[in-house]
Amino acid sequence: MEHSNRICPYCSQQNDDSIQSCSNCSAPRAENLARYHDVQVLENLLELRDNKEAADRTREARIKDLARYTIIVLLIAWIPIMLIGIAIANGLSRIIVKEVPLQSAAWETNIHVETLKTFRDSGWTLPENARLIRTALENYQYPDDYAASKKTKYYYEYDAWTVNRTVHKTGKNNTPPTYGELKLQDNEREGSRSISYYLIFDYKDKREKIPCTEAAYYECVKTGVVRFHYVSSNTPSPFIFVLNES
Repeated sequence: MEHSNRICPYCSQQNDDSIQSCSNCSAPRAENLARYHDVQVLENLLELRDNKEAADRTREARIKDLARYTIIVLLIAWIPIMLIGIAIANGLSRIIVKEVPLQSAAWETNIHVETLKTFRDSGWTLPENARLIRTALENYQYPDDYAASKKTKYYYEYDAWTVNRTVHKTGKNNTPPTYGELKLQDNEREGSRSISYYLIFDYKDKREKIPCTEAAYYECVKTGVVRFHYVSSNTPSPFIFVLNES
């Protein structure tokens, strides 16, 4: 018995009557036309949703990459800009000379008095002028050796002159610096001597006492004015005093 031909209602493809799905569009023979179209619409909607989600993910990734690259570029550009700004600020601070009235000037002298003291120590060698107390074999790590081995360690005592006290004396303005009266006791000797100079003035509503050189001290005492460059409050010595050229 010959099979009759069947026309697919969806794509008009001619099929053998014994075939249960269209050879062209694969539509089921028993499925009605409305159901077929609903399935096709649903599949199209799902495909559109997937495409939109993929596009959104791609766009978000590009935005994140752009933001990351922008931050990197800004950071790279900020470093030289910051360095240039610091250089300009320092340059301007060294160009602009500030002047404020001198409130006071002070000097301080010190005589360091030393006394002979005995100390105890230990080591792998016995220093010259040390007095040996005892020796002991102890573990010693030789260079390039993985295991420590025994070596003689020396325990000793020695005498050394050490600063025990300081004789201070202070003065102001035109009073010439002098040292305090020194009276040595038994087992004492005079050590080093030093003179320090300070300028006292107001800057930015703050009283400053800044160490200076002897030349800056006497010039500011003479003129009554402190001339300086202010470098930065974050530096150990923010004030650089300027002397007159004459």
